[in-house]
Amino acid sequence: ASVDTRAMVKRWSDEIDERYHTPVGQATGPLVKHDGDDTPLGRWAADVVREAAGADVGLYNRGGLRANLAAGPLTLGDLYEIFPFGNEVVVFDVTGDQLVLMGLRGLQMLTEKDYLPLEFGGLRITYHYRMGAPELLELLVGGEPVDPRRTYSVATNSFVAQQWQHNLGFEPSDVKGTGQTV
Repeated sequence: ASVDTRAMVKRWSDEIDERYHTPVGQATGPLVKHDGDDTPLGRWAADVVREAAGADVGLYNRGGLRANLAAGPLTLGDLYEIFPFGNEVVVFDVTGDQLVLMGLRGLQMLTEKDYLPLEFGGLRITYHYRMGAPELLELLVGGEPVDPRRTYSVATNSFVAQQWQHNLGFEPSDVKGTGQTV
């Protein structure tokens, strides 16, 4: 029986190694999870969920990123180390006014020590520090100023949407799952 067990363990180990250690892409440079006001890995994660859902804006929580990404071959094992939770990609619509609130909430989170700020993809926030606090100067989506009356689609992971009180500052309506996991 122990020979059969060893053979079974070897077979599964080989399958796991092949699946999770075979390159699926290439990282042209390192992506780190904590680097000041925003992070290269966080911006990439936000862009990944944005592109996966075909949304205008992507959001990702820094606390959900669990490893850095080194330059070189990228494997499913690397991705699993970065995104170990299997949260679903979700999408919802917001007004331009709500998008401004999200940007302001993100800036507020920079000054809070007990909660990490969100990362944004497809959204450019320009700010400076005034009297020790970040001040919003400009908010762009797709290179255009945010229109308060327009509707924008936002993609994120299910954890961020469920924790809207901390992450968004308002409860998103009509959150739809995409059937894709992060």
